[in-house]
Order: sequence, then C-alpha cells, then structure tokens
Amino acid sequence: MHSIAKKILSREEFKNKPPVLVDVGASGEIHAKWREIAPYSICIAFDADDRKFDISEEDNQGFKKLYKFNCIVSDQEVEKLDFHLTKSPYCSSTLIPDQNSVKDYIFSPYFELDRTIQLNNISISHALEKLSLDYIDWLKTDSQGIDLRILRSLKADIQDNTLAIDFEPGLTQTYNGEDSASSVLSYMAGKNFWLSEYEVQKVIRGNHKTYENLFSGALNKRLAKVTLKKAPLWVEISYLNNLEKENIAIRDFLLGLLFTMINKEYVVALELARKGKQIYSDPIFDEIEAEVYAKIKKNFWSEAFFNEVVKKFKSIF
Repeated sequence: MHSIAKKILSREEFKNKPPVLVDVGASGEIHAKWREIAPYSICIAFDADDRKFDISEEDNQGFKKLYKFNCIVSDQEVEKLDFHLTKSPYCSSTLIPDQNSVKDYIFSPYFELDRTIQLNNISISHALEKLSLDYIDWLKTDSQGIDLRILRSLKADIQDNTLAIDFEPGLTQTYNGEDSASSVLSYMAGKNFWLSEYEVQKVIRGNHKTYENLFSGALNKRLAKVTLKKAPLWVEISYLNNLEKENIAIRDFLLGLLFTMINKEYVVALELARKGKQIYSDPIFDEIEAEVYAKIKKNFWSEAFFNEVVKKFKSIF
C-alpha cells in the first residue's frame, strides 16, 4: 500500500494542506498506523510526563513536521493544572487514580501516587491556533481518563471533519471521574462516524501481593500472564468518518479513503473508491480500486485466513 499512499499524498491537494495527525499521550514513537503516511504529515504530539518523552524539537522522527508540546493537554483553558505523577509514567493523569478500584488488579502498584505537581496546560484548540492550523485529520488520544472531554472541547466543525479518531477509555473507573467507554460510544453514535475497531484490553484481576507470592521470578510471571484468565479493563476504539458529507472536497475524500485502507476496512474502501470515481471522475480512484482488490485477494488467501477456515470447519464437524 506504500505506493498508493505515496501517490495520493503527493497530489497537489496535499501540498498546501498536508495531513494533520494529533497524538495525545505520545510515547515518542510513531503510531504504527501512521508509519507510511508520516513522511507526508504534520504531527502534533502532547505528553505531560516527560520522564518518558524526550523527542527533540529538531528531530521530526520521520514526520514531514513534528510539533511537540511537553505540557498537559485538556479540555480546560487555564494556564496550569494539577498533574498526578504515578509510579508508572504511563499511568500519570490530570485525574486521581481510583485506588479502591485498581487495588483488585495485579498492576495496582503502577497507579501509586508519586507526587502531584502543577504543569502548564493547553487545549488542542489553542495549540492549533499557535500553529496557524484549523483542522485535524486523525486524532489519537490516550489521555488517561479524559479522551471524550478532549474531543468535545474542539469546535464542532473540527470534530465533524476529522477523518479518523482513536480512543482508549476505561471499562471501569480506574481514575476518579474518568470518561468511560460507554460515554464515548454514546457520544459518537450521534456523529458522522462509524465504529471500525473495539479491542478489549485485559489485565489479571487479583491482589498484587497475592500474585507476587504465587509467582516469584520473571519466568513464572511471564508464564502466569500467558496462562491465567484476564479481566476486561479498558478498550482501544477506532472510528472512521463515513465521508457522507455533501460537497466533500476530493482532498478529504481521498484521505478518508486512505485511512479506511490503513484500518484494513477493504470492503468499505472498495465501495468508497467506486463512489469517488462517480463523484470526482478522477483516474486515481481506478488505481485505488485495483489496490484494494489486490489487498482483498492477498488477505483472502493468506495462511492466517486459511488456518481460521480450517478451525471453523473442524468446529462444525
């Protein structure tokens, strides 16, 4: 797909308006889905806990342009906010961990509070203004509890014109007052998006000390994590714009179609390629259609698919 992505993103429509990718809770690595589009894209990355975020301002890390904000990003327009540093940097948040909830999971020490500090805060809207940008194409947010609030803080037209959105909300209240998966689903149901992925993430439920006493040593812990049943705790959700807006620009339609292919929604991508051909009469859609057919064929006859068919067949008989 690299060639078709390059062909699309090298077009005139993207020279003055390249894809804008917003990464809230950035880890310092390119999001896996963004690797092939990164060289053509502007990335705006936020991470408040700089103990694990050290991308230099000069290093674009594979993006056309990278803007890094080492500050809190929230839905609030205030200069500073309390930020609760936990034992694991990946669990730090503007929200306080719900100790009563996390105590029942083996990773509860990760959420132990180290200290609370005040950090500079910015909203995505303010960040866009600073960068003289007025649009987002792909929003990825792992904000430790305020994903939905961050989306809702954006102007309605920016929300509705975003082409892909990734959330990581909790299924339980890991943090006090966090945005739950159900609240995300409820809000997005009224938007011009459809649910592409809903990957439930699980953790072994049980007291940390009990777990440590049962499984001492690194090898035993690794085996335990493979063999013991896990309980659902949070979910990785991906939404794609349905691209049904009237008079949608070919730039946005092409990029939304490319994002659909990146998310491996090949049947939808095929339908969009045919629709694009009718609306815009541009030969690029013939090339995209051929690429989607090739992807479908490759995936259909792949070894993984064959093994899955055999498994299903055996279960029937």
